[in-house]
Amino acid sequence: MITLGTMAINKRDVHSVVSQAVQQGIESIDTAPTYNNESEVGDALNNTPSVKVIIKVPKRVSSSSEARREVEKSLKLLGRSFADVILLHWPSDLIEGDSLPSVWKELEAIKKGGMCHILGVSNFSVDALRLLLSSCEIKPAINQVERHPLLPQYDLLEYCQSQSIAVQAHTPLGHGNKLLLEHQTVLEVARNSGMSPAQVLLSWNLQQGVPVVTKFTSKEHSRDVTPLLQTEISLSPLHMKAIDHIGLSAVEPIRFVAPPFMYKPGALYSWGNNPPKRG
Repeated sequence: MITLGTMAINKRDVHSVVSQAVQQGIESIDTAPTYNNESEVGDALNNTPSVKVIIKVPKRVSSSSEARREVEKSLKLLGRSFADVILLHWPSDLIEGDSLPSVWKELEAIKKGGMCHILGVSNFSVDALRLLLSSCEIKPAINQVERHPLLPQYDLLEYCQSQSIAVQAHTPLGHGNKLLLEHQTVLEVARNSGMSPAQVLLSWNLQQGVPVVTKFTSKEHSRDVTPLLQTEISLSPLHMKAIDHIGLSAVEPIRFVAPPFMYKPGALYSWGNNPPKRG
């Protein structure tokens, strides 16, 4: 239920971070070409073939041949003959270029050929999913999206559940932003439950059946994750309700991952007309 994220982990730190995570019981690693550390992740996982690997087809892909090349390159860098999961990283360019059907068809062929076990997507809206589902043979099994109490995305979660698509939460701690980790309600629940703020936020997703991708590069972060891996701690229904209220009472949802290319009026993939401004 907890996957190690590798975005923004410096190459020289990858081996120690991945090795520590595996020792703690992490069973899956999330990677991407744009994280620029696939080779280092592969080296760190050299003696642990049982750990599952998620790879991503990057935004720059615009054709089926490019998609296959990217998958093959990632597998080579990771030292793997197959991927447990392949995700389309972003929907914007594929939809704009009308290449989503052909690229997905190539991923279906890759899966049928034994190069991966599961196909999925990342950062897809309900409308983007509907577009993909209208033409695909193999449905995406996963939609990895930003999700936390300030961006609960219940409509997307409900739609995915109706289509038997699992939602996996990336950025569940909001990149450590104080708006989330130091939110008054999160701190109160942490005090009352004997958990850390990070444990509260991760548990909120996990107890709704939403797996999380999170990065833990320090000993403190590792201590936060270990009890959750061993299911030693959990939030009470009252605490879950209190955390739920954060999103329900917010003026508007807050995204901590908001690239400008995901904002275009009228586009099926768009998250809004304009990217949020942060002070």
